[in-house]
Amino acid sequence: MGVLAAAAAAPPAALLLRRPSVPCSRRAHATAASASAADSAAALTQVLVRRAQSPAELRAAGSLRAAAFSVVPPDRSEFARQSFLRMKADAAWQALEAKVAGTDVEYKDVLVTPLIAVAPVEALPRGAEGACLLPAEPGGSPQLVVGTCDLNQGINLPAEDLIGRLPAEGDKRRLRAYISNVATWEGARRRGVARALMAAAAREAAAAGVQHLYVHVEACNAAAAALYLSSGFEVEAEEAEAFARAQNRNRRLLLHRQL
Repeated sequence: MGVLAAAAAAPPAALLLRRPSVPCSRRAHATAASASAADSAAALTQVLVRRAQSPAELRAAGSLRAAAFSVVPPDRSEFARQSFLRMKADAAWQALEAKVAGTDVEYKDVLVTPLIAVAPVEALPRGAEGACLLPAEPGGSPQLVVGTCDLNQGINLPAEDLIGRLPAEGDKRRLRAYISNVATWEGARRRGVARALMAAAAREAAAAGVQHLYVHVEACNAAAAALYLSSGFEVEAEEAEAFARAQNRNRRLLLHRQL
C-alpha cells in the first residue's frame, strides 16, 4: 500500500526522534502521558493486568480508549461532549468484541487478546468515567479500568504499511505479534500502568508462542518511545518523512523485542 522507506540498519533512536510534520495526535498524547520512563508520581502498587473477557470488561476498555483517543470539538456543550464520548465508547466496544469473536473480517488472520489494568477505586483519585468502572465481585470492592492495550498475534496489522521483518522464516502468523491501542486513564498516568501493560503483553505473547513482539510509535512521541526502549524494544524500521506527509500523519517508528 504505497512505497515505504525503512532503513535496512536502523540508526540510533535518538536520531529518529525529529520534529513532527504535524502536531502529535491525540492518540500519541494519550500514550505519552502514561508512558514516561521516569514516573513522576508514586507507582500504583495495587494494579493488576489481566485479559479483558466479560462484556463489562470489554465495554470498560472501549470507554477508556474513547476517552483517551477521541478529540471533542471545543465548542460542544457538556451534554454534547458526553453524548459524543458515549457514541465513541459504544463503537470502540463493538469493534473490540468483533475482533475478539473473530467476526471482524479485517482481523480474520489476527488473534486479538485485549488486556486491561485494573485497580481498586479507593486507591485512585476521583474523576473516573463511570463506564470504566467494573462492578464489585462478592466480598470485594469496585475496580476501575486504568489502562488497556491489545496483543495482536499475526503477520501484520490490517491496513498497516510498517510491518515487522522477523522471523524471516517459519510460521510468522504464530511467531509474530503487535501491541496496539495502548491507553491509560488520565488520573493514573505516570504511575507505572503503561509499563505494567507492556510487561503483561510480553508474558501473554511468550505464552502463546510468539518470539518477535512489535509496537508502533509516532516519532514525535518521545515519552512513549522511551518507555518502549526501556522495556526491551529496539528500533527496527521507520517511515520516510515524505511517505508520512503524503498520508497526512506523523512519521512513525516500528520497534521490535525478541522474546
